[in-house]
Amino acid sequence: MAHPVIFSLLSLILLHHASTSQSYYKPKAQAFLYPIYKDKTPNLYFLSLTIGSNLRSQKFLIDLNGAAPLLLNCAAAPKSTSYNSLKCDSTRCKFTNPNSSCPKNTTNKAMCRKYFSTSFTDPPVNARFIQDNRWLTIHT
Repeated sequence: MAHPVIFSLLSLILLHHASTSQSYYKPKAQAFLYPIYKDKTPNLYFLSLTIGSNLRSQKFLIDLNGAAPLLLNCAAAPKSTSYNSLKCDSTRCKFTNPNSSCPKNTTNKAMCRKYFSTSFTDPPVNARFIQDNRWLTIHT
């Protein structure tokens, strides 16, 4: 008689553990596919993304051989309220491994910049790092 009671208690404990452990499960990040377009004349690839608070579609140039995978001409960038320049003392700027354009030991909040070469720029460009909202929507 004790065996069915023990079995029932163990079953309830396992069932409870299974239902509560599922709420702590953190799914792994998954890859996604996104369409890219080839411009036949200059033989370059583009990706259309909607960015900024005003949700404007922008074409980003994809550089497969350079240091910056996605490039956007600053003059063509949307003027949005969510646009921010990265400062040299930010964690994201430190992740980019900026060059000497970020002064050390200063209270000046300089903008995060980096010189890099792409497969289609000569001489290297001095890029300014920014952040903005990104909206992944497909444009056909």
